[in-house]
Amino acid sequence: MCEETQFIARSLDRFQACVPPGIETRFHYLKQQCFHMAPEIAHTHWIKIHAYLSNTFQDADVEWQDQLCDAYHEEYINYLKKFKQQ
Repeated sequence: MCEETQFIARSLDRFQACVPPGIETRFHYLKQQCFHMAPEIAHTHWIKIHAYLSNTFQDADVEWQDQLCDAYHEEYINYLKKFKQQ
């Protein structure tokens, strides 16, 4: 597993931590998928994550969903800084 997929996996763990207990998500599935991606296309996994988040968690009036969106934004910006501005 490359460093990029490890970063994405840790990000998915952070996203899961934003969700209250008892609410099922697909973060574990997305995490498993990223482990099977070739390193040169790992960055494309963010597209799937964004699609999942924007289609599933759309209520900014729910505090934890707002925190989840903020966490996604922070993680994605950090990913770009670390891996794509080289």
